[in-house]
Amino acid sequence: MKFNKKIHISRGNLIIDLQRPTRCSGKITHPRPPAPLPPRRICRPVGVEVCGSEKMMEKLLTKDSLNYRFGFSRNLSDNQLKEILTHFRTLKTAEASISGGRAPVTTTVVKGLGPVVIKQYLRGGIMRFILKNRYVKFGKPRSQVEFESMLKLRKCGIRAPEPVAFAYCGFPLYLAWLVSRKIEQSCTLAELNCQDINRVSRIMDSVIEQIDRLVQCRYIHVDLHPGNILIDGDDNIYIIDFDKGLSLIHI
Repeated sequence: MKFNKKIHISRGNLIIDLQRPTRCSGKITHPRPPAPLPPRRICRPVGVEVCGSEKMMEKLLTKDSLNYRFGFSRNLSDNQLKEILTHFRTLKTAEASISGGRAPVTTTVVKGLGPVVIKQYLRGGIMRFILKNRYVKFGKPRSQVEFESMLKLRKCGIRAPEPVAFAYCGFPLYLAWLVSRKIEQSCTLAELNCQDINRVSRIMDSVIEQIDRLVQCRYIHVDLHPGNILIDGDDNIYIIDFDKGLSLIHI
């Protein structure tokens, strides 16, 4: 009697099965081949997971015939987003200095959120004479990259302002904004160094601790200088401006 050789490949394992032919009503019948596995279902969450249990939600608002796409990890109402949107065109112009970057920022109070800081992204170098505040849409916008980096670094124990939302509009050239909570009664390390050198000496251990955590998380800040380190009224240290940062591992 001959045997039927059946070869199955399942989950990377090779299985050779020898089966006897079966008899039915005087006729020799062979077992049917196993039915193919159903396609694996991919369940996609409503939001995009950006940090542990954090879910990023998106919403599209239109103003002055422009579509603004918002992303946020906490529930924000349409009224709150519209209130934030009104400040996008009225941002103050910041001057580049050792105490801060060149990005224009404005501080406002949003109902239900409190004081927030709105930052608009501007180009540097020679490109600022060609495209002052617009970027080519390739991959994630810069505001979203910084928003997600701040969420992940806060999870690792690094003090960064709480990100509230990011926004961008335009294609293929886009404008971008980042909204974060304001650090009350804060100043930069560069400003404090000019005002109270003794206080700077007292907080340097905390500054070194935060920088060491960045190293432990294998995160390259790229633009870490005294103007991007904030100190609040209780001498807590906060690191800001993760725009061009790079993570060497998945946080």
